[in-house]
Amino acid sequence: MSFIRGLPMITKHLERKTMTDPRNDALYWRSRPPQERIAALEILRAEFNTWKYGNAKPGFQRVYKRAERA
Repeated sequence: MSFIRGLPMITKHLERKTMTDPRNDALYWRSRPPQERIAALEILRAEFNTWKYGNAKPGFQRVYKRAERA
């Protein structure tokens, strides 16, 4: 696995299976450390946002403040 800025890069891996084979996705991700799972989630989130929204600026559209009454 290669790394960019300390985050693991997802590499291509192809494996042929039938529909009757049990899935081991959950077992694989449970075996990974939490930091690697969060990094992979961040990569997927960034890819989805690029696909869905194009080159939009990341971040919130508005900032809200909440005031507490004394």
